[in-house]
Amino acid sequence: MALVGIECGDTRTTVAASAAADSTDPAVSFELGPANFRLTSSDQYGALFTEAFSRLGAQQPPAAVGLAVAGARHAAQHAELEVMAREAMVEVWGVKTVKNIPVRASHDLESAFLAPGPLQASTTRMVCIAGTGSSCYGRTSGGMEVPWRWMGPSPRGWGQRIRVGLRAAAVADHSS
Repeated sequence: MALVGIECGDTRTTVAASAAADSTDPAVSFELGPANFRLTSSDQYGALFTEAFSRLGAQQPPAAVGLAVAGARHAAQHAELEVMAREAMVEVWGVKTVKNIPVRASHDLESAFLAPGPLQASTTRMVCIAGTGSSCYGRTSGGMEVPWRWMGPSPRGWGQRIRVGLRAAAVADHSS
């Protein structure tokens, strides 16, 4: 197992592991319960990460772990998640085997934003998510992040869909 990705959202957590570092196809993939940062305690994250790593069934830990967590918008929150994931890795594989493994956390919009690959020079990219929560996020190739905000629950009607579309247009306009 080379890489592990864990995406925690409002409705579920998806865990995927690749067989090789250059592979984009998951060798193992499964779902666990919801884990939004704003609604999940440290103890619950510890249990979730321990279950995720245990269910991978690997004798050796991964080469790297990436976390994409809904509701975790700030660097301090990312650092907290990285510590919790590393503690779970120690519980599953032992301290000596995991001490040098990179663990990186970010928010779920960042993972969606980077899914197509690295941002190319002179390119601006944005992503809008309309799910349990609705948000827009954009960034220029120079690294400038475009303001976004959480826009409430699932878009069940046209009004919320229009709000997401208008926010997307505002993000695009602001970044040019």
